[in-house]
Amino acid sequence: MTMEMEEKLYNQYISEQKRYKLFVPLLRYLAYSMLGLYLYLLFSQKGLDPKYFLLNIYALYCNASVMVLFQIYKVPTLFQNLISKDEMLISESYRIIDNNRSEIYISFLKELANFSLKEIQSLIQSLERPNWKLIGRIYFVIFCLVSLFLFNLLYPLEVN
Repeated sequence: MTMEMEEKLYNQYISEQKRYKLFVPLLRYLAYSMLGLYLYLLFSQKGLDPKYFLLNIYALYCNASVMVLFQIYKVPTLFQNLISKDEMLISESYRIIDNNRSEIYISFLKELANFSLKEIQSLIQSLERPNWKLIGRIYFVIFCLVSLFLFNLLYPLEVN
């Protein structure tokens, strides 16, 4: 059972890191492409509709979304598990952290490499973080709604 749990927790950590490394460039690409589209329309069209200014605002919104994404993945779930009430989860998480120190600490905090379990737990508890997973889910829904609204406003479907 512990080997399965250890494998599951480690895979969860790896998938978190992959998602973070995927979403940040994706949001940046979206932001810069919207800014590029706005600049193209600005200089190529003579009578540009003011609503296209929203592309510029949307590019800023996409760049600001990277900050929310950073907060979601700032403390990996593996480290958040260290302050849970489940002792088995704590021991399994610490075993994974301890067995993969070089890989995990490079992506989180190099300074924690020589810390004990109690020191890491007290450090994470002192962060007093809100529930960024929930905030991230709500933000993602809002981001999708704003994106849909903007694209519907700028590119309405016209039936002839």
